[in-house]
Amino acid sequence: MTSAGCTHFFCLGICAPNLKTGFLKPQNLHLSAAIRFEKIEEISCALCLIRSSPDLQKLAIRAKTKANAVMEPVLEYMRVQNFLDCSLNRLREVEMQLIYGVQQELEFIKFLLAKSTIYFC
Repeated sequence: MTSAGCTHFFCLGICAPNLKTGFLKPQNLHLSAAIRFEKIEEISCALCLIRSSPDLQKLAIRAKTKANAVMEPVLEYMRVQNFLDCSLNRLREVEMQLIYGVQQELEFIKFLLAKSTIYFC
């Protein structure tokens, strides 16, 4: 199954809020079906896939965010998530396409940076 198909599969509500750690073993995850950062279910799905992929080294995401979308529910959702059990210590490369710099996209980027333990000198 392609990553785009997988994304649609999980975003239909089939994705559990927390998959068992290590359920997915990809080193590369490409979410090519544009993630709408104003939709809680799509953010939840992407975060679920990322948190459940402890061997992840490369992540590519295509965004599709409406500049005039209601942001507060998504921002609140992202702020209250418990990401203490999440570690992206193998993540080395992130590519995000079509981002506009809206607050929920920036919160998502902050999450990735906070959970990535690779430091570059």
